[in-house]
Amino acid sequence: MSIKNKLFFLLSLIMIIITLSLYLFSEIHFEKYYFNVKKDKLLEVSEYVKTSGYDIDIGKLEQETGVRVDLFPFDFIEPELLQDSGTKKEEILGLLKNPGTYFYKKSIDRFFRVETLVLFTAYDNKRLLVVGVPVNFIKEQMDIVTAYHLKIIFIAFILGIILVKVFSGRITKPLIEIQNLAHRVARFDFSKRFTKKSKDEIGDLGESINMMSESLESNILEINSAKEKLLEANKILLKDIEKEKAIDQMRKEFISNVSHELKTPIAVISNYTEGLRDGIAPDEKTRNFYLEIIQDEVLEMDKLVKSLLFLSKLERGYEDFAMEELDLKEIIEKEISINKLLMDKKSITLKSELENGQILGDHDKISMVIRNLISNAVKYVSDNGSIHIKLQKIDKNMRFEIFNNCDIEEDELEKLWVPFFRVDKSRTRDSGTGLGLTIVRKILSSHGYRYGVEKVEKGLLFWFEGGEVEI
Repeated sequence: MSIKNKLFFLLSLIMIIITLSLYLFSEIHFEKYYFNVKKDKLLEVSEYVKTSGYDIDIGKLEQETGVRVDLFPFDFIEPELLQDSGTKKEEILGLLKNPGTYFYKKSIDRFFRVETLVLFTAYDNKRLLVVGVPVNFIKEQMDIVTAYHLKIIFIAFILGIILVKVFSGRITKPLIEIQNLAHRVARFDFSKRFTKKSKDEIGDLGESINMMSESLESNILEINSAKEKLLEANKILLKDIEKEKAIDQMRKEFISNVSHELKTPIAVISNYTEGLRDGIAPDEKTRNFYLEIIQDEVLEMDKLVKSLLFLSKLERGYEDFAMEELDLKEIIEKEISINKLLMDKKSITLKSELENGQILGDHDKISMVIRNLISNAVKYVSDNGSIHIKLQKIDKNMRFEIFNNCDIEEDELEKLWVPFFRVDKSRTRDSGTGLGLTIVRKILSSHGYRYGVEKVEKGLLFWFEGGEVEI
């Protein structure tokens, strides 16, 4: 059963008990109370008659008060009066002996057959004052009043039930709202608040529920936020771990690659040095040939070591950049002319579209980028292949592109920037140090240029772009 119905039935029961109590009290005590009131009235009238003397109008007094007033001489008291009221003559004479005293009797009027409440008292030392009121009239009034009271009690009971119904609803409505709010909070739904404003225990309870809801919502948000941060930190940690593993793997591969790159020239130098020491070379021409091979390998090793040192300085930020306005077209044309002989040797078709434009950068390092990209394209393009170089303005940037018809798998594009990665694994001695594109990537990123490599139709496209300097 809901609290609303419980409260309704409880208050209704209280109303029924109060109604029955009023009815029983009226039945038991009202008659006695009413007779006492009438006795007081008879006494009041008798005192008024005694104090008013001969100036009183008895008839008018009887009309106004509804009582009957009679005076009898003590010497001649009607026997019927004594007989009808059951009064002894000694009682009457006692009033004469004790002035101011009185007593009540019930009397029957023989003529009208009406029961009367009578007060006997001495008017003076010669006359007896008798004041009476019909009891039947009193009982009739009592019956009317009782019936009226019953109607009032019944109406009050009905109104009480209605008011109990209304007010029990009003009292329990905020409690039901608090209950629903508590259920929402239990489901972690904090979208509602207790809205009833009342300065009582229910209002205090509602405010407490609101405070609890706000506190729980805040704590849960903090917990969720902390959880998200923890998950994010965990993701970052996992990424860092993976990155560390990748770096460690790259370090191992780098050391392995460097060792491999150094192993071959060292082995060549060692073999030819032993040949010279052991006198294998029979003549001066052969010895000079051995020495040239040793010198070439030393130069290759020197180039590799210098590239490694340069890359290390770039990675650690120790390399200085002398920024200035560069004529990129001029740099490209110079690097093309350097590689022109090798292009002609491989019968490479070169197409260049170069627009004028200034760009901010380090001259030597941007020249190194262009040199590496062009020489890399020349090395890996097939004989009778083609290279397309383009320099153009796009919005406020200068964009450099170089295309050659070298074939490569899509998943190998990003590996091109990795140290010692080669598309053709068979190329080792004539393909450079294997660090060229890695150095290109680091120089471009240090300049803040955008760059990339894309597989396009029939070939490969390297590009970079930087902000044009307005003259």
